[in-house]
Amino acid sequence: MFSVNPLLLYVLFLLIYEMLICYVAG
Repeated sequence: MFSVNPLLLYVLFLLIYEMLICYVAG
């Protein structure tokens, strides 16, 4: 079992959030 890097998880969340914003705005 590997430990999840909180920073990596945060960056991934921001990336998905930004894509959602672009999808809704576009």
